[in-house]
Amino acid sequence: MEDIGVGMEFIPPSEDMAAHISVFNFTIWQKKDLPLPAKSGPKIALCISNTEKFQSIQDSIKKTVPQIAVVGPVTVPYQVCAGIENLEVIFCEFTEIGFYRLFSQPASSLINGYISLLDVSIHFSQMQKENTSKLLADLREARDNNAKRNIIENYLRMVKKLRLPAKKTEANLEILQKAISLIKESKSQIKIQNICQKLEINERTLERWFQKVTGITIKQFINISRFTLLFEVFMQKEGKELLQEVYYLGYSDQAHAIREFKKYSGFSPGKIVLDKFEFANKLSDPFCKTIRSSPSSFS
Repeated sequence: MEDIGVGMEFIPPSEDMAAHISVFNFTIWQKKDLPLPAKSGPKIALCISNTEKFQSIQDSIKKTVPQIAVVGPVTVPYQVCAGIENLEVIFCEFTEIGFYRLFSQPASSLINGYISLLDVSIHFSQMQKENTSKLLADLREARDNNAKRNIIENYLRMVKKLRLPAKKTEANLEILQKAISLIKESKSQIKIQNICQKLEINERTLERWFQKVTGITIKQFINISRFTLLFEVFMQKEGKELLQEVYYLGYSDQAHAIREFKKYSGFSPGKIVLDKFEFANKLSDPFCKTIRSSPSSFS
């Protein structure tokens, strides 16, 4: 396989932050102008790069991403283009409700986009500006990825203290978490009406809160979550096993599954493409894992 020039290391969050953060993804692009395909995913992430600006590409339009920004959720395929050699990026992936829990800010404006972290919370903007500058400075001095994780987590703990949601809001977040758990347990086969019945909640209320907190509708979340399962099926199964899994996930036939695959990944699941993007076997939602890891130095 051609060397794709990407190294990644995944580190879990500290125990007290696990409800807010799912994983830290430390990524290094080792070639200049390398486009990295990334599948869609329902999560939101804090994205921190070692350069002031880098580019994202969507629908052939290049956009400049701030050095420290909140990105996602992603409902369509996109690419990240380094533009420089050895671009290093940290993706701090929030859990589905983690971003709202920490910042008490609706995520709906983030869909298929990003916002500078400095613009995330207007209530303590000056303090956030100072702490963000310190965050970047501390990351440059950190010796390894575990140290970087601790630095980011301490920053988010500070945010959590300043922006703790009200108790009523927290109760609504618990309901959303139960809804998300039902979707995952059913492998995205549960209907929205059944979720509402189990949780004894009005469908319109669930829809409104789900989109406010996660940035996408509950229907989009179910479809994308099902796609992430389909992606793994195409990567791991063949022949009759593949067809059985496709039907099990609720697709009417293989052609239906292929259309959905291309819709959310941006490429066909043909063997040549899969061989070319073999590293995608380790993809997570929505950001990539890889078949190997590399150390990084955020400088």
